[in-house]
Amino acid sequence: MLIIIIIFLILLNIINYYENLNTYDRITIYISIFSLFLLFLSIIFNNEKLKDISHVFITIITLIISFNINNKKLIMLMILPILLTIYFWIFYKKCPLGNYKSLNYVNKFVMYIDKLNLSYPFLLIPLANLFFKLFNLY
Repeated sequence: MLIIIIIFLILLNIINYYENLNTYDRITIYISIFSLFLLFLSIIFNNEKLKDISHVFITIITLIISFNINNKKLIMLMILPILLTIYFWIFYKKCPLGNYKSLNYVNKFVMYIDKLNLSYPFLLIPLANLFFKLFNLY
């Protein structure tokens, strides 16, 4: 929960004090804030479905939206949850947000991806992209 609050505050800081945000980065921040707010509410009210919905948003932000962000602070902030998720997968053999138990179709898709051993590439490819952008390697 502390990590959620910290990321939420950093996003608010970026959007309020960083003037050179393009429209895409600004929209990404708003979607991220909304997703974190949903996750925060799901934890407070112990609502599994709300947690899974916020998990879907966070996954979309990480796997798709992160490819187009340009702000260095936002890139560094996107790297953190990916690294934490990889840490949890390695040491606890599961995602810290669960496996979409309340969203049946998403759960089936995730289980299929796991059977194909594609979970790590789904995170490593966006992570590599973010590192390339962060260090201007392309």
